[in-house]
Amino acid sequence: MASVGGKLEVHGESSCVIITRKPNIGYVYSPDYIEKCTMPKIGNRAALTHELIKSCGLLTNATIISPRKATTNHLKLFHSSDYVEFLEATANVAEFNESFEEKAAEFDLRYDCEIFDGLFDYVTSVAGGTLTAVQALIMGVCRTVINWNGGWHHAHRGRASGYCYVNDIVIGILHLRKKFKKILYIDVDAHHGDGVQEAFEHSKNIMTVSFHNYSRGFYPGTGSVEEIGIASGTGCNVNVPLKSGINDTMFCYVFDRVLKEVSNVFSADAIVLQCGVDGLSRDPTAAFNLTDGAFVHVAKKLNDLDVPIIMLGGGGYDEINAAKCWTAVTAAVCDTELPEDIPEHEYFTEYGPSFDMGVEEGKLKNLNDENYINSVLEKISANLSKVVK
Repeated sequence: MASVGGKLEVHGESSCVIITRKPNIGYVYSPDYIEKCTMPKIGNRAALTHELIKSCGLLTNATIISPRKATTNHLKLFHSSDYVEFLEATANVAEFNESFEEKAAEFDLRYDCEIFDGLFDYVTSVAGGTLTAVQALIMGVCRTVINWNGGWHHAHRGRASGYCYVNDIVIGILHLRKKFKKILYIDVDAHHGDGVQEAFEHSKNIMTVSFHNYSRGFYPGTGSVEEIGIASGTGCNVNVPLKSGINDTMFCYVFDRVLKEVSNVFSADAIVLQCGVDGLSRDPTAAFNLTDGAFVHVAKKLNDLDVPIIMLGGGGYDEINAAKCWTAVTAAVCDTELPEDIPEHEYFTEYGPSFDMGVEEGKLKNLNDENYINSVLEKISANLSKVVK
C-alpha cells in the first residue's frame, strides 16, 4: 500500500484499486464501471442504483474502490478457453454470419443471452468489479465490500445461461481462496444458484446455500433439497426450495433457522452473498412477496457474524425496486438511516408517483404453509449431518 496524492493506492495480483475515505465498508464504483455494467436485460439499473445510493449520502460512510477490468486469464480461472476466446471475438465482429451464429449457439449465446454491442467490455467489467472486491478483502482494506453489479450465478464453465454471460461469483470465490480457506456462499435470488453450486459441488471448503423458488416451470428447475453435493462435498450444497408467495416474516424465519444450522457445522473464513432481489413484490418474475426489509435482514445477519464478506447483486428486473432495495441494504451495512422519501437527484422522476423509499409487500398467494416449511428445515438439518469434516 502507498499513499498517492491523498488517496490510498492498493496494488494486488488481480487489480490496482484506488481507495478513498473510510476503510471498513468498501463500495466498488467508477463512472466508467457504471456505464459498462449496463446491458439490455437490466436496462439502466446500475446507474439508478448508484445515483440513489449517492443521493442518500451513503458514500460518505464507505470506502470507494475503483475497479479494473478482468483479463482473459481471470475469466479462464473458471470458464473454458474456447468460451472465453469466443466472447472476446464478439468485440471484433462487425456482422454475424451463419457460421458465427452456429458457434454462438454452441455457447448458448442466444435467446436470454443474446450477443450485444459491448458484450466483452461488459463481462470483463463485471468480473473485474467482483475481483476488485475480492482483492480488497484479501488485502484487509475493508471487512465488507459491496458490488451491486456482480452476482451472475447461472453461467456455466462453457456456456452462458439465464442472463449470465460469465460467473463472476465463481471466479471471485476461486481468487478469494488464495487467502480464505473456507468460504460460505449465500444466495437469496429468487432463482436457484445453479452455476455456483455446480462449480463447487465436490468441495468441502465451499458451502453453497441457496434460497429460491422451486415451483414447477420456474427457471432453472434445479435446487431441490436432495441436491447436497458430491463425494467430499457431500452436505455442502444446501438448497432451500420455497414455493411462490413467501412473505418477509416467513422468509426471515427460514433464513435464520438455516443460517444457524449451517453455522453449527461450517466455520467460514469469508462469506459471499448473492443478494439478487427478484423476490421483491412487483418483480416481473412474480416469485415472492418480499419487501426490502427481508434483504436488509439477511445482510445485517451476515454482517453481524464479523467475518469478511462480499455483497453482490444479481436478479432484480423491476429496476426501480431493485435500486431502492440495494440502497436500503447499503444503508443498513453502513449503519445509516435512510430518508422516508426519495431525495431529489438525476433520476428522481422515475420514482413517482409515490416517491416512497420502501417496497411494499406483495399480494401473491403464499403457497408455503407451516408443514411444508418444517419438512424442508428437517431435511436440511439431516443433510447437514452428512458434511465431511
